[in-house]
Amino acid sequence: MSAIARPARRFLRWQQASLFLSAAAAAAGAAVGGQIPAAALVAFGAAWTAGLVLRERTSRPLAVVVNLATVLGVPLVLMPALGDRSRLPVAAAEATLVLCANRLLVRRGPTDDAMLHLACWLVLASGAALTGELLYGICLLAYAVLASVSMLLAELRRGIEAEAPDQAEALLGAPELTSRRLLAYAASLGLFALAFGALVFPFFPRGRLGLLQVAGGGGPRTGISDHVDLSTAGTLQDSSRVVLRAELSGGAAVLQYWRVLTLDVFTGRGWLPVEDSGTLVAGLRRPGTPAIRGSFDLFPDALRLVPAPEGLLDLWPIRPALRLRELANGDLRLGRGAAGPIRFAFRARMAGPAMAPDPRESERALQLPALSPRVVSLARRLIPNGASREAAIEAVVRYLSGFRYSRELHSTGTPLDDFLARKSGHCELFATAVAVLLRARGIPARYVAGYYTPPEGSQVTVRDWDAHAWAEALLPDRGFVLVDATPPDLRGPNLDHSRLWQEVLDLWDSAQLHWLRDVVDFDSGAQAQTAGWLVRHLTRSVWALLPSQRVKWTLLGALVIALLALSGRRWLRPAAAAVRLERELFRRLARRDIVRRPAETHEEVLRRIEARDRLLAQHVAAILKRLAAARFGGRPLAPAETERLRARVRRT
Repeated sequence: MSAIARPARRFLRWQQASLFLSAAAAAAGAAVGGQIPAAALVAFGAAWTAGLVLRERTSRPLAVVVNLATVLGVPLVLMPALGDRSRLPVAAAEATLVLCANRLLVRRGPTDDAMLHLACWLVLASGAALTGELLYGICLLAYAVLASVSMLLAELRRGIEAEAPDQAEALLGAPELTSRRLLAYAASLGLFALAFGALVFPFFPRGRLGLLQVAGGGGPRTGISDHVDLSTAGTLQDSSRVVLRAELSGGAAVLQYWRVLTLDVFTGRGWLPVEDSGTLVAGLRRPGTPAIRGSFDLFPDALRLVPAPEGLLDLWPIRPALRLRELANGDLRLGRGAAGPIRFAFRARMAGPAMAPDPRESERALQLPALSPRVVSLARRLIPNGASREAAIEAVVRYLSGFRYSRELHSTGTPLDDFLARKSGHCELFATAVAVLLRARGIPARYVAGYYTPPEGSQVTVRDWDAHAWAEALLPDRGFVLVDATPPDLRGPNLDHSRLWQEVLDLWDSAQLHWLRDVVDFDSGAQAQTAGWLVRHLTRSVWALLPSQRVKWTLLGALVIALLALSGRRWLRPAAAAVRLERELFRRLARRDIVRRPAETHEEVLRRIEARDRLLAQHVAAILKRLAAARFGGRPLAPAETERLRARVRRT
């Protein structure tokens, strides 16, 4: 089809567009998690563009080169996963993209489209192991619709070119093949498949492959890290990733801080945690009078840290089997086998000291490397000998209140000295200055990372850009108390985030929460609960509408009888006239020693009859032809014709 007519070109454009767009949707589904390297995505984009230009004109030498590159490329991208199992999902996604790019480049006709769609499904499957984003679900929906259209058009073309090669060009130009009705029908098949899957999803158990979950990449972005390096250069970049969504009640307006991570070891250039395996617990129970109650859905990251609201008393996961690991300093981590979102319930008091510290905790909160004379001199000037700890904290906070907040990161070997000289820095430097200056005067203090989110109501959404750092100082009989020297108007969400953008993100994150909770994390336990709720709800609703017990049991008995009747109908109904006549015909042939063998067709029986009696074969063939038309051709037998055929059968 070198010189293709204009109508036929229209069909081919529809076929190619649906095919390549479905491949793009599959690749996007794997890319939304942000795990696949940019170079791999650029290479796939180049192959996608080249395949779009080449169409089906790939030469044999080029196909050989592409296939050879694929054979070499797949092991090459899988090799990094041999030594690091966490790289396996990313490597598998890259390998499937290589296979998909291969099929895009070596297409030579509609028969190759099936292999391309198989490669696309592999890409989507690998993407499912990399992300639980709602965007992935949207890409999956787009692929289902586009692939349905593509496969229908490819099959139509293949059938036309195979059955009528001489007239293929004219037939492909028929407007019915690309009519809106046909394309909408094809797209609806994909939607129907997804809708059916969503309908039956609650009743089919599934497992979670936790080994296939990997962590995201790094970068100078807002969020929590298990160490702090104050000596790097760059600019803090906002990340809108949702950490948790909370529902609060009772005094919620005073809940501002969510404590996540305590770092005790100051290196001079940053902070490191103390090695602590912690203790496995089913939940936390601390004495005190609760003033705030609530629950939150946590979206854990690779660190598996659990934010704890200020003044935490009790915290327990809604999922009974989940266990937490409590460290000596009060930090919480998820136990193994947990994936988000995870729902927690908690109680807290409005204000109050942290829990009483371990003596070893007090010793660690005094550790310091060698400090510069500038820092030591400043500490002595701010905190004179004999000053109380409360007065020392107040003096340090008052001094730092004149500093300016900045998101710039400066590369330096002495970040604290640089901050004190510039009088400008981010919250991590403010927290570091407080902790180090207090330690320099013998007051135990430590660095704490968490989130600062003054709630405006009972609903709270905590994002990575709400990440904040502060210090905790040890006071007699009160334990470690919070000390925040960062300017109040530049903490967490008080940074420049437009209200409209915040509302858009809240809507998106609400949909994302339902996607993760009801789809990605929908395990067998949740399925059993959903199925049980549906059965109970329907049963109670229908049962409540019936007026009396007698009517209820009467209708229930009638329903059982109807179901039994329907199930036995196929056995109780009389055989159709055509079936009865066919059975009678073969019974009469058996009397002539012409027995129909198992799985033998009418044609095979007629050939055996013709070998013995040609006239009998013609007689039987006419009867069987009419009976076949009645059974399978939509031409039922009228009563008069049935009697005539019965007479002919009896003469056999």
